[in-house]
Amino acid sequence: MDESKKNRIILVIVIILLLLFIIIGGIIVHVNKNDRTSKIHLKQLYVSDHEIIPFDKLFLGISDDRLVSVVDEDGTELYLDDVGIKYDGIYMQDDDTPIIYNVSSGKLNVYVIGDNGPNKLFTINDVSEAVPLIYKGEKEYLMGFVQYRDNDTYLYNFENNGLVVLDGSILLGDKVYNNSIYTYSKEFIIAKKDDKYGAVNINGNLVIDYNYDDLMNDGISIIFAVKNKYGVMNSNQEIVLKPKYNIVKKVTDGYLIGNDRLVFYDNLLNKISNYKMLHNIDKYSLREDNSLYEYSVGDNYVIVNNYFESSLKKEYKYHNMYVIRNKKVSSIKQTGFNSENVIYSINKGFITIYSSALEKEMDIAFKGDKIDSIIKVQNDCYYIQTDKENMIYNKHGKKINNTWGRLVYHNDRYLVYVNKENIIFRDYSNRVLERLSGNDIIVSNGRLIVDGNIYLIEG
Repeated sequence: MDESKKNRIILVIVIILLLLFIIIGGIIVHVNKNDRTSKIHLKQLYVSDHEIIPFDKLFLGISDDRLVSVVDEDGTELYLDDVGIKYDGIYMQDDDTPIIYNVSSGKLNVYVIGDNGPNKLFTINDVSEAVPLIYKGEKEYLMGFVQYRDNDTYLYNFENNGLVVLDGSILLGDKVYNNSIYTYSKEFIIAKKDDKYGAVNINGNLVIDYNYDDLMNDGISIIFAVKNKYGVMNSNQEIVLKPKYNIVKKVTDGYLIGNDRLVFYDNLLNKISNYKMLHNIDKYSLREDNSLYEYSVGDNYVIVNNYFESSLKKEYKYHNMYVIRNKKVSSIKQTGFNSENVIYSINKGFITIYSSALEKEMDIAFKGDKIDSIIKVQNDCYYIQTDKENMIYNKHGKKINNTWGRLVYHNDRYLVYVNKENIIFRDYSNRVLERLSGNDIIVSNGRLIVDGNIYLIEG
């Protein structure tokens, strides 16, 4: 073999070895990187003898409905007092400052929580109750308090720390939940007088006359009713949809509009599909109906007509679920529906699981109690929570032994289970990422609260 040929062969061998070295090194780096990114470490930030609850970027120590400590997200104690301050509620102000309040001895006491803990903002005398008025829009914050007295509404607002009396009116807002009034508009707070609906601003000035049979902000426009027919007006009170429909229902990405059947429109009132959907609503109300829901999954939509028997005191054999894909609608009869990280329907002893593209994936034979939720967990299994038990089904629809415990939290990276007094972090491949002891846990903003201890979730 001549020398030049021998050198070429040696060069080829060297190149091949270098390539193998690079490939193997890359694989090792990739595996190590994946291993590093999959690990979780819990760094203890704070220890307390009190119950700890998260609120925005703070952690509040609670004892017998009293605020006794305030801790920031780094575990620094801003306030500690074993006597503490009684509180009836905790909210956020427009400037992102936390606020607490209480009604005691006929006084409304309001405190803001700053860098040194709670400081009294103001006190209002002659107050027997205080219903929070909350704006719910691009962000959520407390606008003021409402008290009902002698068929009038007393409004205490933070805009000018003033008191407004609405003679003969009841302030309703757009939703009442957990003893709080929510409004989806800052300018139009819905009120009622003499069985007619109108709206006022935060200073109590009338902005929409009491001329309507039903009225509600939907976050974009105002849905109204005249002679029990529904339409839509914009924020300038210009009618953009004439009141000629039995139902105008705001859903997440549009409106359901119609009479005996409903058509899906987008937020600009452009028709999404010509398909007319069935419903079983006898008498529609903006404030009492809880039956029509819309979910978006990518560019697809799901419209669900369900869970309205309790309000109408009627029983129906089926609910209706409609899947809208590329402006085409298909109908599925079912008895229950939900969507978290799993989309599913229930009918005739089967749970049907759907993919994110809303294609049918599998059926699980199931005869049991009411289902609270179905969550896709590790190894493509499904964690089914009912009002009586928690079960695991594998990707073939077979029930398997639940050795993981009670699922208390999950995100797109990991799941947290409690098994007796063991808290276990697992990824979706069933690798254990971290363990610790405890029972009562809360996960919030990358922090873990366990039995009064605050941990930073690292990794």
